Order: sequence, then structure tokens, then C-alpha cells
Amino acid sequence: MPIELTPQALYIDAHPGIVWEILRAVGKGQLPGSKNRARLIEEHGDTLLVEFISMDGEKERVTVEEVTFYPPDRITYTHVDGPLRAAFEEFLVQPAGNGGTTLRYSGYFEAKVPLIGPLYVKPIFDRLVLEHIEELSGAAEARAARSRKYPRPMPRPDGLASA
Repeated sequence: MPIELTPQALYIDAHPGIVWEILRAVGKGQLPGSKNRARLIEEHGDTLLVEFISMDGEKERVTVEEVTFYPPDRITYTHVDGPLRAAFEEFLVQPAGNGGTTLRYSGYFEAKVPLIGPLYVKPIFDRLVLEHIEELSGAAEARAARSRKYPRPMPRPDGLASA
């Protein structure tokens, strides 16, 4: 039975084009300061096969996923191999009214052992996803600060800071 992951919505103080380019570069380098890695296995147009190595403390969590890009604003991740029976995740890159980006995440998974899914796997999965999103946000905002290609977002009208 599928278990829904905690949906995330994060404002990023960077143009959507920057966020998209960073997401699109999966498997082609490591985000600055990240302990997580991704290795490109195959590429067929807008579909990639990628091995993800996520660090959970000292433990490596390794998955192979099919990553599909739907330019300019949607990316899906479908579990191919690893510790789960199945998983599906999606990112939506949405322009914010001030020129920044709202990044939305959703997904679900099925554990190989059903009873441990909601109690053990979901908290780990949710935490790792949030760490990845925060790393991506930091990289996008740092790149936006030095970008000549994309305009800088205006200050947020609600006064809230990004992550």
C-alpha cells in the first residue's frame, strides 16, 4: 500500500530558470557542501537513469531512479532499484510573484516490509528529501547572487525569508 510522503513547498530567492538548471544537472556534479551524490548511468533525451547516494548520518542509502524532465517546470523520479518496493516523486518549479521560485515536492513509496514503512522509512525519507531541497535552495540562491543571465527577484512582499 502506498505511503504518502510529506508534501513540501519552499520559496527560493532565485529565478525559476536557475532552479530548473540545477535540477536538470542531476548526475553531472555535486552541489557545493553536499554529502549526497548522484551518478548518471544513462541518458535518453529528457529521461535519465541515475544512481543516488544519500547520506543518513554515517549510513549510505542507495537507489537507482528514472528521472524524467518535463520542461520547463516538472521533474519526476521513479524508483527502479534499491531498498524500496516502489517510489514516485515529483518536483514542480513555479514562478513566484516577485521573480523568485516556489519549489513544490510530493511523492509516495511502498516499503518491501509493509509494517516498517510508516514507522521507520517515512521519517527517514521525509528528512532526506528536506535536506536535499535545502541544499538545492542554497545552491540556487548562491548562483542567483552572481548570475548575469537571470534577473534577481524583488524582495518578498510578505517579508518572509527563504529557507
